[in-house]
Amino acid sequence: LKEGRRHMVTHIRVMRLRCSLCGAGSFFCTDLRVHLMEGYCEKLHRAPEGVVNSNRNPCMTKEQADSLSELVDPVNPGRVMYTSGKVTLQSESAVET
Repeated sequence: LKEGRRHMVTHIRVMRLRCSLCGAGSFFCTDLRVHLMEGYCEKLHRAPEGVVNSNRNPCMTKEQADSLSELVDPVNPGRVMYTSGKVTLQSESAVET
């Protein structure tokens, strides 16, 4: 059931969290952590000095990744945002706009 829920929120394009560096969205914090920790974010160069260690994988800790995550609606934590579903390609990874 858990995987079914995860799969469904990708289809309805709903997000609660956003990457503060590139704007990529996610419903689950673990997915946004992977985006940042595994180096999928193409804007990692915007991170504060000392956060990203490009010689290591993962390139940052969970706490550091969480510090680069933001709520899509900080006034109403937990509220979701629906995306347009439009996907643009940037090099080899897809980013929702």
